[in-house]
Amino acid sequence: MLGHWSTSPQVQFWISRASANIWRAALYYLIVVAVFGAIWLWWHYRPGLRMRLQVRQVPARQFGREILSSIGPVLVFGLVVPILFALGLGKHFRFYWNISDRGWPYFFLSIVLLMLIQDTWFYWTHRLMHHRRLFRWFHRTHHRSTNPNPLTTYSMSVLEAIVLSGSSVISLFIIPTTGAALVIIGWLNLIYGVYGHLGYELYPRAMAGHWLGRWINTSMAHNVHHATGRYNYGYYFLFWDRLMGTLDPDYEAKYSN
Repeated sequence: MLGHWSTSPQVQFWISRASANIWRAALYYLIVVAVFGAIWLWWHYRPGLRMRLQVRQVPARQFGREILSSIGPVLVFGLVVPILFALGLGKHFRFYWNISDRGWPYFFLSIVLLMLIQDTWFYWTHRLMHHRRLFRWFHRTHHRSTNPNPLTTYSMSVLEAIVLSGSSVISLFIIPTTGAALVIIGWLNLIYGVYGHLGYELYPRAMAGHWLGRWINTSMAHNVHHATGRYNYGYYFLFWDRLMGTLDPDYEAKYSN
């Protein structure tokens, strides 16, 4: 019975789709990490070009640990959508094929909405995973890297990866979107996540004091989170941190001139 099930065309189809999605997730991650890693190495070995956000060096053993602990999350992120389709839930996605069906203004609006869902989900689940009863099970692996670098991004427990993938699942069910918007938001999420762990700041100084910049999350803000284990829980923005009083009280003083 089990052998027949495992060789059925439908099961083989979803296994092949899942395998392809995992390799795609791994490839995209490697591309982005390689780009930011090259930037990190350039500034690391040319220290006069850009100051590190933390004075101390990243321990060599940290890199190997982060690579190993990234394997599980890559599998999770690659399997989420195929599993949903295999369970027959794909028919409930708010997906449409042609941008012209809703127009270009909505297409760009949908990307903004997807960013807001990502930011909101990340903020609240991130804070929840910092609860003392959940931290060791969900978030401790990620916070072993107190001095982050691009490889830190996916260095997390499988449980945390499952939680974080929830934003994508929610988005598929509630936001009418096209494949192009999903591809764009996928790349944006990945790029911004790796940038947040860069260990260097790409935005210009005085960002935190700018009328717009004060609402945007930065690599510096997330670096403070890793260094202290507190404050700055957002992803793209600082809306929730400012509203809920979880923004580092010294953030603007450090990064506004």
